[in-house]
Amino acid sequence: MEKSNNNMERILRIPHFTKDSKTPKSLDLLLVRPTTNPKGYIDEGRLIIMVDDGSNRVGFQLTSAEASLLYQRLGYALNILAEDFHSMNKDSRRQSSGRRSERNNMKEEETDEYPDDFSASDLDGAL
Repeated sequence: MEKSNNNMERILRIPHFTKDSKTPKSLDLLLVRPTTNPKGYIDEGRLIIMVDDGSNRVGFQLTSAEASLLYQRLGYALNILAEDFHSMNKDSRRQSSGRRSERNNMKEEETDEYPDDFSASDLDGAL
């Protein structure tokens, strides 16, 4: 974790490189710890999501409650993605195994279409 002088820590950086851009885009997650203000009250900590496209930088500040909701929704979304992937993977396997069995059936039909009229002993005599 990288700390700065104002009680802010970077806890995540995700760089994103594109083919046409020399400057990487990045997403940072910053943590601002709770502090005590001059009046003696505690200021709630917060999270800041920073998006940097190389020329512009935008920050989005989340309270603990908003961060908690985001956490829950990300978990929900990731579960949906995992279920969809698993389901599609199963369907793909079924289809590919179905295609394999169709190909095997076609090969069997092809060999049955032209039965051999001679035996191996007939071949020995011909040579």
